[in-house]
Amino acid sequence: MNQKGRCPLDGSWAQECCSIYQDQLAKDTLSSCIYRDGCTELKEVMVSNPNLSTLATKALLVDGIPDVFMDASLFKSAHH
Repeated sequence: MNQKGRCPLDGSWAQECCSIYQDQLAKDTLSSCIYRDGCTELKEVMVSNPNLSTLATKALLVDGIPDVFMDASLFKSAHH
């Protein structure tokens, strides 16, 4: 889902936790967002890993995007 002009979190409630989404949407700069890779990984974790999904949800609700990406340990074990 890394299509130009779209957010990897399109269709996900997590997108509402992003503090920069609306600004980037208005400026038509979604395709150049520096957090695209992080959001792609976040969506994958939320869909495929129930244990990390719970942690990610909690972190999103507390910190939001992009601040949630400051805690690299949240995703460190996403693929292990």
